[in-house]
Amino acid sequence: MPPRRTVPLLLACLGLVSLAAPAAQAAGGSGTWSIREGVRLSDVSFSSTTKDGRLRPDLLVVGRATGSPRTLVLSVAVCRAGSPICRIEASRRVRFERRPRTLIGWTAPLRGATTITRVRFRLARAGAQTSAGTMTLSLPAAAWTVKGFQPGLFVRESKTVLVDAVSFRADPVAGGGAAVTARATVRTPSAFGVVAGMGACGDFVGCPLPGANRTFSVLAGVANDLSMTTTFPAPPAGTSRVRFRADGGVKPSPFLSFLLPWPA
Repeated sequence: MPPRRTVPLLLACLGLVSLAAPAAQAAGGSGTWSIREGVRLSDVSFSSTTKDGRLRPDLLVVGRATGSPRTLVLSVAVCRAGSPICRIEASRRVRFERRPRTLIGWTAPLRGATTITRVRFRLARAGAQTSAGTMTLSLPAAAWTVKGFQPGLFVRESKTVLVDAVSFRADPVAGGGAAVTARATVRTPSAFGVVAGMGACGDFVGCPLPGANRTFSVLAGVANDLSMTTTFPAPPAGTSRVRFRADGGVKPSPFLSFLLPWPA
């Protein structure tokens, strides 16, 4: 395996404070992050509360333009019981400069929390197709019952190692288990080795719990696709989340990490 070297830090975690939600449904969650619209994100955090029967998702988005300034649309689309269509219920335009980084805090009040089955957050150019967003996070209603709070997305890259895309998906399977897929695209001029792991997490305990592991050799000068797919059985008692982590094994320890609620 090539020698391990310093690589970027990318932490993408999804977690929410507890709030009233409709009965759990057979739904999973997913998140994607990619460099498509000339903007690199360095932080996206998410939490939620309810007030007067409305869901209030609080978002913090930090990013910068990679070239000329860009204006993108940050939106929240809501899927409701009895309707096959997820409709945008709140949106705002966000302008990113190359320097300094742009920081946006946004609270988007939504109608009737008890009828919501899924919430989708996107950052994309105006009029972009579904697949063209810089960020898309899709959370089922069951995610709102996860205890504790976790940041949404944190990215730190070195000048020589870039993370171009990350995706993570967790879907329910029969018996209470989960089918989980994680992917990342990394570019670097210097080869290094990565040890990746995927497993379940409790509310406030370290994670992942015993799960799947794999090693990768990241080659220099090409786009490296890291991919893992695993099916987990019904989780141990107290499990509420599932995480993917890829670690370069040096100090400061560089890694990719993505955390989603355990699928209902």
